[in-house]
Amino acid sequence: MKQAAITLAFLLACLAGFRSSVAAAELEPGAHVRVTLVRFFPESAESSGLKPRSRLVGTYGSASPTAFTVVDTFGAPREIPREIVRQFEVKDGTRSRAKDGAKWGGAVGLLVGLPVLAAFSQVGGAEEGAAFVFATTVTGAGLGALIGSAFTVDRWREVTPPRPTGDPR
Repeated sequence: MKQAAITLAFLLACLAGFRSSVAAAELEPGAHVRVTLVRFFPESAESSGLKPRSRLVGTYGSASPTAFTVVDTFGAPREIPREIVRQFEVKDGTRSRAKDGAKWGGAVGLLVGLPVLAAFSQVGGAEEGAAFVFATTVTGAGLGALIGSAFTVDRWREVTPPRPTGDPR
């Protein structure tokens, strides 16, 4: 049973994710950005507008003392007041979903193997049960990574909102 506990602890440690932090860089016009809003932002008189915590994705244009210009995905320039911006992010490439798939697949494999471990432990075969849990977890993680590698997601990093264009600071 001690070996099973050590195996479980090892597998859970392997499934834990780590986040890396990226230093903020100066924002150049033309960069792909995502802006998260603090409060309601009316897009136009005809539309319902963007609600709080909405995200506007587009291309960074410029900054004035009171607003940012972002060209949205439809090509329309938007003047976004500085005071309603909660978070300003720049696109930092894409990443594979293989790691996420491995985590989910490993978790499913672990859940499949645990009842077998319990059954083997009752009849004195805890080592065989632990080996089965290990095998189902590794198989699940491998299949999950394989499936996840077929998908990508945009990677975003938060940057400090740009200073007004022409600001000497």
